[in-house]
Amino acid sequence: MEDAIDSFIRFLAVERGLSENYQLSTQRSLSEFARWCTASKKIDHPRAVTLPVLSEYLATRKRAGLSASSIKLIVVALKIFFRFLAGKGTIERDPAEALALPRIERYLPETLNELQVEQFLESIDTKAVHGLRDRAMIELLYASGLRISELANTRLENFNFEERVVRVTGKGNKTRLVPVGQMLGHADISTTQVYTHVDQQRLKAVHRQFHPRA
Repeated sequence: MEDAIDSFIRFLAVERGLSENYQLSTQRSLSEFARWCTASKKIDHPRAVTLPVLSEYLATRKRAGLSASSIKLIVVALKIFFRFLAGKGTIERDPAEALALPRIERYLPETLNELQVEQFLESIDTKAVHGLRDRAMIELLYASGLRISELANTRLENFNFEERVVRVTGKGNKTRLVPVGQMLGHADISTTQVYTHVDQQRLKAVHRQFHPRA
């Protein structure tokens, strides 16, 4: 089964252009499933995997204490993996087609208030070797809502200081312009609203300005 997994990961990298982190996470989920199949079911080829086998594996992961969000990632990995194999003709039927994604309750993330953010920024020693860099990075995170991976890959040439935007490459190697200090750089307005708690009309106006196709 590992050969099929390797072929699938190459597909994600070359043809889908998905991030290395996504590839590693998916490969880890599938490899753990493959090891369980070998040890518990004596299955070493995807053709022998059935829906009951998949359901039993997910039940063992749930009993092991995995959260619903972690199990959802495993289910997604299994579904796209077996869909890929069925499309190639490696297997006759997709055993994961009927798998349902676990329901996950959404909670508002805990946020810092303005005073806490100010105290955090002031705690950074700008006289230290990397002090100014660290403060600039934290201020950029606060002002733009970039993901950590996006921040780490941002370079000076990505900034347009006149327009107050930064060009970032996010999930799926998609590039977008993020207004700094206006709203988070999410393409989905509902995601932005969850993380900012700002006025709905103001949010929609800014969203239309920076995401005209939304």
